[in-house]
Amino acid sequence: MTDSSTSPAQGAQHPEPPQASLRAELAGQIASAQSELQSQLAELQRASGDSSLTSELQGQLHVLGALGQFLSSADGSSLSQIRAELATSVAAVRSIAQQAQTAIAAAHVSEAAKQAAEYAAATVEIDRKVAPILAADRENSALAHAMANRFGIDLSGYDQERETLQRQQQEAAAHGDKVGQRQADVLVAENTYNSMAASADHIKDPAERRRYLQAMQEQQQNVEKLKAALAEQLELQAQNLAHDKGLSPAETTAFIAQYKAEGMSQAEARGHDLKGADQAQATQLRLEAEVKRVQAQEVKAAPALLQVDTTLTPEAKAQTQKAAAAITAGFDTFAASISLDGTPQIALSTTTDAHNKVEVPPVAKAIDGAAQGRA
Repeated sequence: MTDSSTSPAQGAQHPEPPQASLRAELAGQIASAQSELQSQLAELQRASGDSSLTSELQGQLHVLGALGQFLSSADGSSLSQIRAELATSVAAVRSIAQQAQTAIAAAHVSEAAKQAAEYAAATVEIDRKVAPILAADRENSALAHAMANRFGIDLSGYDQERETLQRQQQEAAAHGDKVGQRQADVLVAENTYNSMAASADHIKDPAERRRYLQAMQEQQQNVEKLKAALAEQLELQAQNLAHDKGLSPAETTAFIAQYKAEGMSQAEARGHDLKGADQAQATQLRLEAEVKRVQAQEVKAAPALLQVDTTLTPEAKAQTQKAAAAITAGFDTFAASISLDGTPQIALSTTTDAHNKVEVPPVAKAIDGAAQGRA
């Protein structure tokens, strides 16, 4: 017996009303247009901040938002009106989006050109600072070879290494690889320092040792200056890369720090592998200690006369003043004895005995005796 309350169609889903289907379709179109506009707006603001296009995009977003609210409460008779308005809005969105894409592309080109110009200018400034350092490096390399020739030291291993590093310098410069060029600069300078150290222990003259030590210290300073130039170049390169990647300010800061650390570590590792690198620093420290020891001996052996107190004692000072007073008194007496016509008014003693009766102060006697002794 069949239950009349059931039918073969029982349990089957009823087809969705046309109005509900249209409402869902329009809602999807509105959401898609809003998403596209928001994406374009964010990219445009990052790229150029074009105020007119930004205002248009924001205006269309407002229109789409209003249509969405209207759609949620509209009756069936209003859906056709919403569909027409949405079609107009979507067309406007597509037009503005195309304009935004053009503006964004132009802004990227302009920003890239600006970034490239700033990088080039900063790199030229680094080149300017590095040039005299490399010139000083060549002079110290010549000094190292002159000293090696003098003592018969073979620097052929250092020379082969230097040629390889200089080729790396040239190749990096030819390809515009400024970081690679700066790394090679550092390594060439370290090669020079190491080759200088090879002859240092053969110098025996203390004064010459001091001069050579000073040259080695100056070369070590050259290495540090070139490392600073490398760090500066790494930072410029990292800034460019961070910009190309579209990193945020915080991400850019972290990226630059990591990029510099890795670049400097790579240069340090290559420097440790250079010929004589493990001995050069020890040689300089030993040379510095030797120079300080010699200087201490020179100070200790300084003439004792440099430390003599030449101040007169009170007794000697009193005798000197007494002698001066006697000389002055004798001159005054003689002057008073001269007449107006230049002839003496008193007879001057011409005998030796009378002369010997004149009292001479002790200091004067001492001075006179010393003079006679030198004569």
